[in-house]
Amino acid sequence: MAAIVAMSCNKDASMTERKLPGHCEPISFKVDGVNVDVSTKVTPVTDLASFNVMASTGTVAYETYAWTVVATKSGDSYITNKYWPSTDPSYHFYAANTSLSFMSNGATVTVDSSEDIVCAYKSSPQYGVPTLVNFRHILTRIGTATISIPDGYSISDASIGIKKIRTSGTYNLRTKGWTGTNEIQMQPVQEGSNDLYFIPGQYDVSVTFTLTKGDFTGTYTSVTNVDFQPEKINNLEINIVKDPAVLVSFSVTVIDWEAKSVPVTLT
Repeated sequence: MAAIVAMSCNKDASMTERKLPGHCEPISFKVDGVNVDVSTKVTPVTDLASFNVMASTGTVAYETYAWTVVATKSGDSYITNKYWPSTDPSYHFYAANTSLSFMSNGATVTVDSSEDIVCAYKSSPQYGVPTLVNFRHILTRIGTATISIPDGYSISDASIGIKKIRTSGTYNLRTKGWTGTNEIQMQPVQEGSNDLYFIPGQYDVSVTFTLTKGDFTGTYTSVTNVDFQPEKINNLEINIVKDPAVLVSFSVTVIDWEAKSVPVTLT
């Protein structure tokens, strides 16, 4: 019977992944959490048809690339076509809703500002032992931007922009460090709702506007430095005061993005 089981396990596996009885199931990622947040571009992980998984072996300090595979949704799990080898090596798993690459100190992902990206990393999970892996945002997001004006005035030609914003770069999932970042001189921010993703950090935010009241018209520009936090939704609030000078204050309401962290069980 053991021989029959071993043969059936080897049927769909390469010779380097020979199985022992009990190692017959493909590596799967089983979703425990349910994500109901639909306010961003990112597809909830629980609704993804698939996501990318990369594995390495060895200790964390001396990782060696093992394989890259797509985990495809099957019921409430995501199934790969990889198996745990009979030697039970210490795998390190990386996962993301975008492509992954390998470097000596972990997996990396190259990002831009076109979409939200969620990634996960788990060091040395054991075969057959449930363990949680949390998908996390690696970018920051601008949510809403509002401008408040003095009573009796009207505003026109208002524009908001972030100076020298870093919109793309390479992110290391394990070290959470950024390299090769690229920036653009000015990123417009729309009044109202935004869906803008970029590399977290401190940036100069500018606002230019024209105030009008009766025969009075004046055009003004104000700049302030804002700290956009990682894994957060930042709602930008601009308040304009006129009495008698024009004063502009900026504030940022930060909302946790924790609703997008999805616990996954490795089986």
